[in-house]
This record gives sequence, C-alpha cells and structure tokens, in this order.
Amino acid sequence: FYEIIMWPGGDFSLNKSLKAEKETILKGWQSLLLEGLRRKDEASNSELAESNALEKVHAILRTFIQTKGVRLLVFYKPDGTPYAWETEQHDDFPDEKIEEITIVANTWIQLQKQSADTFHLDRVKEITMEYENGLLKLIWMQNTRAFILIYANDATNLGLLRIESKKHMNALADVIRTYGLFKNNSTA
Repeated sequence: FYEIIMWPGGDFSLNKSLKAEKETILKGWQSLLLEGLRRKDEASNSELAESNALEKVHAILRTFIQTKGVRLLVFYKPDGTPYAWETEQHDDFPDEKIEEITIVANTWIQLQKQSADTFHLDRVKEITMEYENGLLKLIWMQNTRAFILIYANDATNLGLLRIESKKHMNALADVIRTYGLFKNNSTA
C-alpha cells in the first residue's frame, strides 16, 4: 500500500461492496492513508529523504555488521556504485580500499553475466565464494537490483549468515521502497 501511495497521480476511493479473497492489510484505511501521505510528504523533499534514507541504511548495516564473523558490508546501487558501507573496524577498509573492492565486485558481476549467457540462466540472486579463512558474498534485491557485498571471516556460521542476510536485505528493501531510492539507476 505504501509503495502504491508513492505513485504520482491517481485517485483514492473506497468500494464497500467489494470483498477481498484474503485480507492481508489489517489496519484501517484512514490510518494507512495518513501514514502513506506522511511517508510521501517526507520522500518528496528529496534532499531530506536522501539523508534520512542513508541514515536508515547505515543503521541497518551497523546492526548487520554485528553478526559473528562479518567484517565488511558494502551496499551498492543498481549501477554498481557504493551507496553505504560499514566495517567491523574502520581502519581496515579506508575509502581507497572500498574503491578497489568495488572494482572487484563489478568484475564478478561481469563474469556472472557471461556465465548466465553461456548457460542460459536468468537473473543472479547471489554469488558466494568460500575460502579457507573466510567468504565473500554478493546478494541482489530482486526488484531494485541493488546489491550488498559481505566479507566475513571463517568464524561465520553460514546458516546464520543466510538468515541475517535475508532479514537485513528485507529491511534495506523497505528503505528503498519508502524513500524511492535508485529510480534513475540502470540495473546491474
């Protein structure tokens, strides 16, 4: 509903004679409309919205980085440019290192595109490379094609990482929808 209310134009009407097959929205229409309009108003101020969105993305990444073994998270726009990142220890990954990591991530993306073409595969969901002392993982959001790079050491529990990844990717997707991020970016 909140995504729909962000669409430009359109009308809102209520038809009490129609009944949904399955009710999935339990709030009253008045509170939904007020919250949707509040979100739309906040998102309409693009500079403030961008600042708020970036703050929320960093908050999600700060929570995610606390997952055992996770050392670096880089959240990328669909065009492959870094939007935000968090590290376990900030000294380990200065801005220059993030640029180098971005080049590597974009190289992986090109390789996966070639692999997909060769094997006639659809869009990639994730790439994982496991090493003896850690792992690297790229995970895409299906709708926006924004993606995250995760670098974790060998203390990481892969099952826990998968659960935490899914939870935090959903939170990031909510921020993207709420603030209308990356609408003008090409998809990776």
